[in-house]
Amino acid sequence: MPTNAEIDQAAEAIVNQWLFEKGYRTSVTMQLYGPTNIEARGTAKYLLIQVKSAIYPSEPGPLSSDETKNLKSLAEKIGYEPREAMVQLDEQLQLVGKIKWRPLME
Repeated sequence: MPTNAEIDQAAEAIVNQWLFEKGYRTSVTMQLYGPTNIEARGTAKYLLIQVKSAIYPSEPGPLSSDETKNLKSLAEKIGYEPREAMVQLDEQLQLVGKIKWRPLME
């Protein structure tokens, strides 16, 4: 069974690949305490994304209220749109279904 770190890394790689295929340039912002953010710059939109992941049949849990508040605050400061990406993987760390996106705009 993969570790939580391996699951998170695989999910972030899948989201990065999806964004690349849609024409976004991405960079990953590692935080000392807290989740990793993906900054995605497209021709029309700039997105700040946090990825939640789980191994099938479990579903990724949503961002907590604090995570949502922090992501929205940071996105506002840098002029990006905050998004949550929920990724479900199989035990070989392959995507199950599609990435579920949730915009966090009010």
